[in-house]
Amino acid sequence: MIDASLIVWESGTDLVIDTEVDASPAEVWRRIADADECAEWFAPFTRVDDDRVRFRLDDGEDVAGPDSPGSSPGSGTPGTDRSGVGSTGSGTPGSDSAGTYGADEAGPADPEAGGSLEAEVLSCEEDSHVLLEFAALGRLGISLRPTNDGTRISLTCTFATAEEAAEILPEVGPVWETHLRLLREAVGAGASDVPESELTARYEQLAAQAQDDSDSNDPEDTDRPGEESTGIDYGSHDFGSHDPGVPGAPERRPGGDGPHDR
Repeated sequence: MIDASLIVWESGTDLVIDTEVDASPAEVWRRIADADECAEWFAPFTRVDDDRVRFRLDDGEDVAGPDSPGSSPGSGTPGTDRSGVGSTGSGTPGSDSAGTYGADEAGPADPEAGGSLEAEVLSCEEDSHVLLEFAALGRLGISLRPTNDGTRISLTCTFATAEEAAEILPEVGPVWETHLRLLREAVGAGASDVPESELTARYEQLAAQAQDDSDSNDPEDTDRPGEESTGIDYGSHDFGSHDPGVPGAPERRPGGDGPHDR
């Protein structure tokens, strides 16, 4: 099952997509923090320095190249740039929160790198979480939490405002969910294809919810989700190191109701 919901807080709106797999947090983390394993569901990466990683896009695609919101798994990941909705080839969609979060002002792609996407590692803890900031895509977090039968994986994409979320969700939501489904497959959960029309309808519904939140200007949650309860140390930057550390994002708290997938 894939669950998608919105969490509105005083400084932004989070799209939270999560699922549960039978694999342990350590097994899932290996698929995220190992450069080659990450290529199976997202993109391979290299360390730029202690606090930055560079994801290599397939076939040297330009980060700003066109792509369709309903692309097939691995074919491309739409995102946003300062001029509106764009595409990141096989990268990661999100919001342009450069002004809000102080992201690097440089463009996301390095022509000499043959098509790439850089991110700052804001926080990372092995088998637990990773929090990244992309100059063109905004803030993205993945968190892992052990369950009785395996691991709960939560992918969180932060938008600067509910209005921005309403505009971008129909494009980026389906692709982020596709990447999460690919991660599920990578850890042995089996294929879970969903018709494009179903994905589109799901995120159009969430976009309508975001628009309602924007119109009412009445956030459901005025604090950053999970800031008081997770105990996550956002000072650790071990992602992609020799001893990989784990994914994570601020913990989700009850807030918006999102559609559910079988």
